[in-house]
Amino acid sequence: MYVLSVIFPCYNESSNIVGIISSIKSALQGRNDVEIILVDNGSTDSTPKVLEQALQGEHNKQFKTLRIKKNIGYGH
Repeated sequence: MYVLSVIFPCYNESSNIVGIISSIKSALQGRNDVEIILVDNGSTDSTPKVLEQALQGEHNKQFKTLRIKKNIGYGH
């Protein structure tokens, strides 16, 4: 069970998202009680594909992704 969920909205972050995920993983070492939710807000670049590739594998169970097909802006 997670005691904390952290949500990261992202839009057209394909060039940055792998580094961001790497930094999050480093910060979470030894913490199995934190859930990370990456929300793609209708990116028009390759962000969804990069997210999928970066989070493949059994060792990324703490990470979840949500894709919103149409950009609705921050705060919705």
